Amino acid sequence: MAKSPEFIANQQKKQVCKRGHLRVPENLYSRGTCKPCIKATVKAYQQSHRQWVSERGRAWRNTLNGKRVRKNNDLLRAHGITLEVYEQLLKQQGGTCAVCSSSTPKGRGAFHVDHCHRTGKIRGLLCHSCNTIVVPAVEYYLGILYAARIYINEKS
Repeated sequence: MAKSPEFIANQQKKQVCKRGHLRVPENLYSRGTCKPCIKATVKAYQQSHRQWVSERGRAWRNTLNGKRVRKNNDLLRAHGITLEVYEQLLKQQGGTCAVCSSSTPKGRGAFHVDHCHRTGKIRGLLCHSCNTIVVPAVEYYLGILYAARIYINEKS
């Protein structure tokens, strides 16, 4: 039995959305709306309301929840840990710097994640002073002492 041209046209319409995007599972949300269409609608709205959208985003980022989300994302990107892990480390250290036991982080306002640059292993949380002066100096001089030890052993 041959299918009518109307039936074929109707079936082809069902395979694409009203803007012509293919209706495949990768392009559909759970309710059947087209992802590319939604993204295009959101982008057009954001461009036409740029000032309002940027003010709202700025206002949200300055809320406590916005700051926590940003801190969590920064920690994940830089060190592969979440904000919860950071807070656990701080609690284990008694809320103080792991080197000098200072309870104030100084500098930028939060304790820095100290990590080995070779292995990426996290050693603890440090105040600004210890992170920028003490630990790099110790690592540098330990490297020199190690090289000196090898030199002395070779020459003895």
